[in-house]
Amino acid sequence: MKISPVPKTVLHVPVLNAAPKKASKTDAGYVHRIGTDYRCIDCWKFIAETEQCAEYRVTDSAKVNGTCTEWSFNNPLVMIAGVVVPNGALSPEVTGYTEDPKGTKCIRCVHFDPLGFCERVDEKSIGDDPGEINPNACCRFQKPK
Repeated sequence: MKISPVPKTVLHVPVLNAAPKKASKTDAGYVHRIGTDYRCIDCWKFIAETEQCAEYRVTDSAKVNGTCTEWSFNNPLVMIAGVVVPNGALSPEVTGYTEDPKGTKCIRCVHFDPLGFCERVDEKSIGDDPGEINPNACCRFQKPK
């Protein structure tokens, strides 16, 4: 008589994927400025006369309602004879440039939930709005809903 081998019992243990570590506000470029929708028109790098960005190549354009991950309020640095000029350091592709008449804010981002939490930025890290992510703020991880 032939005896069949007893099948081995295989224990399947589900592997729980830990949530990815959130970025600090500094690393995320988190900013919160009252009175802006983080559009090109509010960024010091925007050159309205030529519809260009000081960070982009001379051949690139940027529109009034454009937004990107390098938005910066005031404080011009790249000037020749008092005029902001494109320096070619970045491109629209690198900065995630998009256009939206509403601009961009956390409240309009897929990473932000209605309870005021962001899945990408650590609200407890040092930066604007200590202990929270403000729905009217913005960061480099912006992704429109």
